[in-house]
Amino acid sequence: MTRRDILKTGATAFGAASLSTLQAAEAFPKGKADACIFLWLGGGAAHLDTFDPKAKSVGLRPGSAYDSIETAIPGARLCQHLSRSAPLMDRCVLVRSLNHEISSEHGAAANLVHTGRMPSGTIQYPSIGSIVSHELGPKSEEVPAYVVMGYPNITRDPGFLGAKYGYIYLLQTETGPNGLLRPPDVDESREQRREKLLGQLRGNFVERHPADAYVQAETSVGQQGFKLA
Repeated sequence: MTRRDILKTGATAFGAASLSTLQAAEAFPKGKADACIFLWLGGGAAHLDTFDPKAKSVGLRPGSAYDSIETAIPGARLCQHLSRSAPLMDRCVLVRSLNHEISSEHGAAANLVHTGRMPSGTIQYPSIGSIVSHELGPKSEEVPAYVVMGYPNITRDPGFLGAKYGYIYLLQTETGPNGLLRPPDVDESREQRREKLLGQLRGNFVERHPADAYVQAETSVGQQGFKLA
C-alpha cells in the first residue's frame, strides 16, 4: 500500500465519521424551553427518600425510610409521599446516575451540581444559571436573564464567562431588590445627574482600558442595573 492509498483511506473514514456525527446531531431532538428554573434544596430530603427509593431499611440494614410507589414510567418508583408527582413522571427526566467521590465536603459536592465540574484550583467554572444566561440571554431589557432568590455564593457565579452573565440577587421577593430602589432623598432629577456623572467617569475609564474584559462586563452590569431601576 502506498502513502497515497493510506491518505485516501483515512480521508474516506474521516468523512464517513463526520457524516454520521452530523446525522446523529440532526436526529437529536432540539429543546424548546426558553427559560430555566433551578430549585436548589440545600440540606433537603435525601434522594433515597424522594426520587431514588431503595429497599426499606430494616433494623441495621440501611435503606429508605418509606415504601415506594409506581409511577407513569414503567419500573421507575418514587417515595410513597410523592403520590402527586408519580403520575407526571413521564413528563420528567429522572437522573439517577449522578455520583461523585467527594467525601464529607458538602460545598464541593454543591459546586459539582451547580457547575457540572469538579472544583478546580485554577479555573472557576460558570453556574448553570450563567450558562443559560449566556446561551439564551434576557427575554427583554426590563427582565434580567439570571435571578437568584435565596442564599448567593460562588457556586451561583458566572466564573470565566464574566460579570455580564452574573445574577441579580433577589431577597425581597415582594418589594423587589432594595438595591434597585432610589433612596427617599434622591429624586428623579438628582438620579439623572448622578447617572450622567457616573457615565462620564466610566466612559473615560473604559476608553483607557479598551481590552479589559472585566471592565467592559462591569460596565454592562451597571447599565443593566439602571435600566431595571
